[in-house]
Amino acid sequence: GLWKLTDMPIATFLINKPLVLSNISLVCLSLMVPSFVLYIRNHFMRKDYMVWNYTILTGEVIAVLVMILHMFGIWDLRESLILSHAMILAMIFVGTVMLILETKKGQLSKRLKITIFCLIACMLGAVIDMIIFYISKDTGAMMVCLLAFLAYVVIMGYLSVKDTKILMEKGKEADHYEQMAMHDDLSGLYNRTFYSEYLRRHNLKNEENFVVVFDVNELKTCNDTLGHEAGDKLIRDCAKIIRNTFETEGKCMRIGGDEFVVILRH
Repeated sequence: GLWKLTDMPIATFLINKPLVLSNISLVCLSLMVPSFVLYIRNHFMRKDYMVWNYTILTGEVIAVLVMILHMFGIWDLRESLILSHAMILAMIFVGTVMLILETKKGQLSKRLKITIFCLIACMLGAVIDMIIFYISKDTGAMMVCLLAFLAYVVIMGYLSVKDTKILMEKGKEADHYEQMAMHDDLSGLYNRTFYSEYLRRHNLKNEENFVVVFDVNELKTCNDTLGHEAGDKLIRDCAKIIRNTFETEGKCMRIGGDEFVVILRH
């Protein structure tokens, strides 16, 4: 969007050199095609088609050619606008062909449909702006493409925020399931699955480790005489003592009915 810089009053205030502003604007316009093609290619399933690379490379060559023509005084940047516009039309043609191929390929997701609609709006806006420019010779009137692109940015921004929210919720859900898979419900400590995985990942023989093994005395008697709720409370109380004592130093696990293990590394 920097190619519209010359039409902004604040730009004239900051840089009181119209020629410099005009050159910045025209250089940005000539560099637009490679960057925009790189961007829109990411929305397509067919990213590996060589036509994308040819369009990007041609756009870069045209941009360099425009600079060289300007440096040697052969054309000024405004006279070279025809090259930039031709490249934009080539980009629109390639984009249209790829959109048709993508549509023919099969089922389109909702996001891709929105992307296609926005890209078509941007391309039509660019064509309309170029027609207006060659009729009126007024670059200030070239606003259709910018408005279409602004709408595109807002829509894609909204979709990105929405997708990020969904991903965060899925991440929380995955964390929750991982927590359930690796933790013992009753004691809140790591479970036997975690214990087995931990032993698989760490070779305890090759490191300095201190292993503490516990079992809860008379758990069966407690369950038989006072009931399982009392037995569960006994396990929770023992787990709390173990956690308070060792959690900052190592991994605390309940690996069986009344069996606990703590592994202190180094």
